[in-house]
Amino acid sequence: MNHITAVFFLMLFAILPAKAQVNVTSDMLNDAYCHQLDSTARDYFINKDYENALQLKLRETEILKRMYGETDSTYLKCLGFLPSLYNRTGQKDKAIEVSKQAVTLWGKNFSTTDANYAIFLDNLAYYYGAADQYKEALDYSQMALSVYEQLLCNDQDMATILMHCAEHSWANGKIADAIKYELRSLAILQDLYGELSDEYQDELPYLLRFYEDAGDTENAKKLEERINELKEKKKNRFDIEGIATPEGCRQHNREALMCAMYYLDHPVNDPQIPAIERYISKWAITSADINVEVDESVTILLMAEQEKAASYISAYVAACVEYALKHKVKDVDENGKKAIFWRFINYYAANRDITGKIDILERYLNER
Repeated sequence: MNHITAVFFLMLFAILPAKAQVNVTSDMLNDAYCHQLDSTARDYFINKDYENALQLKLRETEILKRMYGETDSTYLKCLGFLPSLYNRTGQKDKAIEVSKQAVTLWGKNFSTTDANYAIFLDNLAYYYGAADQYKEALDYSQMALSVYEQLLCNDQDMATILMHCAEHSWANGKIADAIKYELRSLAILQDLYGELSDEYQDELPYLLRFYEDAGDTENAKKLEERINELKEKKKNRFDIEGIATPEGCRQHNREALMCAMYYLDHPVNDPQIPAIERYISKWAITSADINVEVDESVTILLMAEQEKAASYISAYVAACVEYALKHKVKDVDENGKKAIFWRFINYYAANRDITGKIDILERYLNER
């Protein structure tokens, strides 16, 4: 451990247990220290140590406030992350209070019509719902939706806002509205991820519950049959026979993207990972729509510890597939290669406690 790292380490943990107030000294007022706080807090978050993650993010937020003021976007996004930690540590009222503050400051200093404002509103709605304050939850969900609809963007954020509108409508006894919002959300999820994806299938039971509560037995029965049908189809979603040719691969580009995203967003010991790994490997080798180049530096890094490295080579390939298909490019430029590399490093950060640490990769974690 070099001298600078040692100093950061001591600064990070010297006063970590003190929850009553956030102690900040003048030597902490720099971007490098904030970066270190954020990186360590994210590691705590991944490992579900929310108490320690909260203490570090509180300190980072206070430092950013002192350095840049309450009108700085980085400060406000850091502030906006705190409620998720308050909520996970059982401090529901505090989550609402800080989320309100983030909404007010963003609207005052930046915009009341952009995506960030809508997401801050949606977050506030979520924390009201988590506190069983459903009227307020629905009010803020609908405010978030009214802002985001103006952006004409049917992405994951829109799907999430619609999910919350559905949930909070249902909690307020507005079942017809809940069904309407849920159908819109599911349409977006199907378009983004496909009907065999976890994202789509995990949401279907909520629609089923809404149909049942509405007394719509006909649609409930049809949906239940559809859910069971999709579960059966999902069992064969990683069949490599359909991707034996470049044309077959092209027909399954969506499935390849979903597999790559699943691989990178789930732990290495997830039971579906071996099948997904085979699918991605076969698709990447056969497809004519992508040139997967494992960066020489990555090969050198991983060859040092081959036993632990196998899953990370697959992760790098998955990151290449994900980037190429998301951006619809065959050959990846230098910016794309950087994005792929850091996606790979984040995967390592999330899995190194399972696989064992690879010393040569550890240093990159502090550069995130």
